[in-house]
Amino acid sequence: MKKPGEITESMNIISDPYDDIVYAAEKMPEFPGGYTALNNYVSKNLTYPKAAVEKSCSGTIYINFVVEKDGTLSKVMLLKGIPGCPECDAEALRVVNSMPKWRAGSNKGAPVRAQYTLPIDFTLK
Repeated sequence: MKKPGEITESMNIISDPYDDIVYAAEKMPEFPGGYTALNNYVSKNLTYPKAAVEKSCSGTIYINFVVEKDGTLSKVMLLKGIPGCPECDAEALRVVNSMPKWRAGSNKGAPVRAQYTLPIDFTLK
């Protein structure tokens, strides 16, 4: 077991030795179908909250989560929300929590627990 702060063999793989979450995997996690499918999923499942429309809220929300070795999502949390719009924050969290399994990230061909940050845009038309 490596010691806290110890540099890994390849020096480009960064991880937290306390919970084995990788922050930069050789192959990062991927939504089934890739980035385009991820964008389609978010746009089809995201509902602009009525209260947010009334308040003219817009902006980008950042949701952080861990893609587990089996592709499930865990530790889903709001990194940065839209000020004054908790409805948008809650909706973004709801959509991420409803996602199907992802393809896990990997290092040297072995699946790893990998952190991922997803920006979700709320833009009024």
